[in-house]
Amino acid sequence: MNPTDPKTPLDVTRKGYQKSAKAFWERENAQQTPSRRPYQLTVCHDPKFLWFRNAKVGTCSIIALLADAGIESARKRNYHCHYPPALFRDYFKFAFVRNPWDRLVSAWKGKVIRSRDLGFRKGSICTGPADYARLSKFENFVDYCESQDLDNCNVHIRRQSCLIDLNHIDFLGRFETFERDLARISDHLGLDRGHGIPHENSCTEKKPWHAYYTPDLRDRVGEMYQKDIQIFSYEFPDSP
Repeated sequence: MNPTDPKTPLDVTRKGYQKSAKAFWERENAQQTPSRRPYQLTVCHDPKFLWFRNAKVGTCSIIALLADAGIESARKRNYHCHYPPALFRDYFKFAFVRNPWDRLVSAWKGKVIRSRDLGFRKGSICTGPADYARLSKFENFVDYCESQDLDNCNVHIRRQSCLIDLNHIDFLGRFETFERDLARISDHLGLDRGHGIPHENSCTEKKPWHAYYTPDLRDRVGEMYQKDIQIFSYEFPDSP
């Protein structure tokens, strides 16, 4: 039946209108549908990009690069929110990942050994010298991490697959090839890299991260971050 034909019964026309209206509002609502979980985001509208921040994976260096390129808002705007992917369909979306065993050692060094902060400014698990002394041993830090909900805990030890919207990502860089991958992102966005790739908050300690692991700790951390290890194809080195 043709709804525009005057001979068409009115109720059919109404159904056709209702069907069209329903389709319209479904499209409109789809544009506003938020992501399933909140993410830490940096959003820039010129150039158009969306960066999923992944703690302990070159975050300070990326912020420095963006600031050098004149995108100072990257330092100030760090949204922790649900976002509507459809509204950012034409934005370049990127993130970086890191070997989970390496990243956990970096989190321990940064949040226990160097800063004694853990990033838990409210309700910190370190309330005195005894707590810091206990967590200054890496195996005790692993004990603590095992007790956490690693899909929703502090971002420094949260599973990386929960910090990145893997269904809406255009480029996934690796910490292990950080300079090369960040240069590719910079070139894609047309950013000025006059000062090169910055290295912020880097550790000067010579001891390799895998030296902190016993076979038992290696297996325990591997089980904790099995999802990340499988998704991002990481492995523990057979030998130093």
